[in-house]
Amino acid sequence: EKYDSTAYITIAVSDDDNPNGVWHAYRTDAVIEVDGTTFWWDYPGLGYDAQGYYVTGNLFGLSDSGWAGVGFRCFDKSPLLTGDPAVHFTLRGSGAGSVQCAHHFGDNPAAYFVETESTHSLRIHAITNPTTSPEKTSFRLGVGAFVGPSGAPVLGGGELSIVDARIMNAQWRDGHLLTTHHVSVGGFAKPRWYEAATNGWPASGTPSLVQSGIADPGDQIEGFFPAIFSNDDGAIGLVFGTSSPDLPAGLSVTGRNPGDPLGTMAERVEVRESPIGGSDGRWGDYFDITTDPTDGTTFWVIGQTTEPGIGWDTRIASFRIEAEPCPADLAEPFGILDLADITAFVTGFQVEDPAVDFAEPFGVFDLADITAFVASFAAGCE
Repeated sequence: EKYDSTAYITIAVSDDDNPNGVWHAYRTDAVIEVDGTTFWWDYPGLGYDAQGYYVTGNLFGLSDSGWAGVGFRCFDKSPLLTGDPAVHFTLRGSGAGSVQCAHHFGDNPAAYFVETESTHSLRIHAITNPTTSPEKTSFRLGVGAFVGPSGAPVLGGGELSIVDARIMNAQWRDGHLLTTHHVSVGGFAKPRWYEAATNGWPASGTPSLVQSGIADPGDQIEGFFPAIFSNDDGAIGLVFGTSSPDLPAGLSVTGRNPGDPLGTMAERVEVRESPIGGSDGRWGDYFDITTDPTDGTTFWVIGQTTEPGIGWDTRIASFRIEAEPCPADLAEPFGILDLADITAFVTGFQVEDPAVDFAEPFGVFDLADITAFVASFAAGCE
């Protein structure tokens, strides 16, 4: 919230899993003074872990022009969950910009944050002891060159404003940090994503890039405002907007299983194509994705499209990434390769069951099928 002479960070936490029930709302001051000039908290990002909630924001001059980097606010989670007075700490990164907080799953050694540092690197921030005596450490991670896109043309001759190549969201799960943004590839905006291992940093080790890739929406199709998340099975989901001079603004999803080739995503699936082209001007920065807490695997996404007579339209959808097939898993209990699967293969081989015809020439049961089964069994199930 910004007013003429003040600004606030407003955060609300439900007291249970009923969104229609009681909420504890908090309004905390969002004005920072630096060298006699006041700055306010714009373009907020939100993250969490077991200890706290985290809010970042770009610091712009409250009354005049000016820039003071990024604010990092760390809220102790415990009092917010019970409606007690908020306890929070604030840090500032003078050289930072448009930093996103990670959503943490697992025993994280610090709270992690990400931003683009240059046209070939990301900057990862770690805040240790975030709810008691926070200290911030930063690390530069090389990711290969990129440039930001221009606007995204849309059906009807307009152009959607998709800002720059800033990071759009981040997630940390069990030692791995996922993040994404859109970049220019051949003059078209395309979602680019990264997976980094944090390797115990900052207590020990340093982050390293595991994989990165482009989620290509198709030839001469723009893809923008991506958001990324992993689920309990290790699958990765991605949501993003789409458009082209021949296509209205749309919403698409894609994803990958952990055993897929590094840096790859599946072909996109369109969630919705707007019935009208779109509108000039700023588009929806706040696309997002998460997992369903009831199963840990279903992805839920939110994004922007358009609707006749309404204009901007918020679209919510869910999708699943099916687990990779495991050919050698022939018998219960499924998901585990054991003697029962070997027995099922031998039995099927003896009666020439097509279910165990693992290799060419199909229709012939020979050593090639045995070799292929053994290789599949040895590879295991993800």
